[in-house]
Amino acid sequence: MKKQIVSVLLLSLSSVITNAQPFNSKENDSPSKDIKQQKALFMLKKGFEKAFKTKQITESKIDSIILEMELNGTWQMVGVINFSYSEESPQETILAKLYYDGNWIPTYKDELYKSLEGRIDSILMYEFDGAEYMLTDSEKYFYDNEQRIDSMHNYGDYDINEVYDEYISFTHSTPDSILYKDTYTEVESGEAQTETGEGYFINKNGNLYEFYENDLGFKYRNTFFNFSFDELVQTLGSRTMYVSSEYAVWNNEDYVPSQRSTFVFNEDFTKLISGKEQFYNGIWIDIRDFNFTYNNDLLSVIETTDYQDGDVYVMRELISYKNTTSNDSELIMDGYKLSQNYPNPFNPNTIINYSIPVPSNVSIEIYNMLGQKVGSMLNEFKIEGSHQIEFDASSFPSGVYMYRLQADTFVETKLMTLIK
Repeated sequence: MKKQIVSVLLLSLSSVITNAQPFNSKENDSPSKDIKQQKALFMLKKGFEKAFKTKQITESKIDSIILEMELNGTWQMVGVINFSYSEESPQETILAKLYYDGNWIPTYKDELYKSLEGRIDSILMYEFDGAEYMLTDSEKYFYDNEQRIDSMHNYGDYDINEVYDEYISFTHSTPDSILYKDTYTEVESGEAQTETGEGYFINKNGNLYEFYENDLGFKYRNTFFNFSFDELVQTLGSRTMYVSSEYAVWNNEDYVPSQRSTFVFNEDFTKLISGKEQFYNGIWIDIRDFNFTYNNDLLSVIETTDYQDGDVYVMRELISYKNTTSNDSELIMDGYKLSQNYPNPFNPNTIINYSIPVPSNVSIEIYNMLGQKVGSMLNEFKIEGSHQIEFDASSFPSGVYMYRLQADTFVETKLMTLIK
């Protein structure tokens, strides 16, 4: 079966609906292990896109995203996405693991490379096959002399029986429009099939519209509300759009709405507040709700309520960051460092390492995910250098906690998970 055109997936959060798996099992008001695993895998797959959406809002480096599912009134960890950054080149690596039946299961790895101008150059996607990471998808972006998107090449190689190759070229015809051509070839069981299509983006009445039709007669329209052509040029290829959109398919008479997403910002458009995804079946039916929570102006929790066949599943993503500073300074101070606790998850003891470049009064405090202070590990004067402290969580219930280090004007917060 032909995959969705990549340009659609890059431009709309509604692709979440398109890629969703059916979950029809129901057992004693809580999902079975298979459904729990499927839901967790689905959230892990979406973690890559949400990472860049998060960075668009925070402009900070993510350290990890812990995924939890609410079961019988308690939060249970189901996965983690870890991020690493190369100092030598503009490269970011994302590793995702599923926590299932008490074991950590590697699932996928994504590597993102940027150009010197900060544009995304390429994205490599790997699946873990039980023994090693195998390259399954790649996306390569090309830009013109004005740093506008010029073309993109997508390639997928899942196995010898399923390969696809897609090339999309863009023409910036006017200041308010982009034309593009798409050639998609899929090889399945040794047989190749090629489809071609054409589309364009255009500004109209303050909204951005995309129209597309392929040689098989399939047509769609994407509408991005309160979104401009300039924003499209800036973000195409980065998967960082938080917009309200509506996707409609042509039925030989008119464009029939199929799905839509709507997101609410604060007054100055610096923070996401909530979101909703729906599909159309004669009426608009809710598929997914989002709520966004902030800590020290950084997006810290994305809670997702998923509705499917009358069942409701609630999951949340707990986001921690690398090297964030207080509002007194926007600079990361060299020599200050707070390391991730080890082991993590832990029960009941864990080690935290930190370093300071000058003698300072150092405090390390513990907070729950509501931002409430629940303990203090340290509050004393320390000399410069590396230090280590052990945290005993025997008196704490299982859950995810934040530990926050402050030394002079340097502040950094990380997440740790206690499992008893």
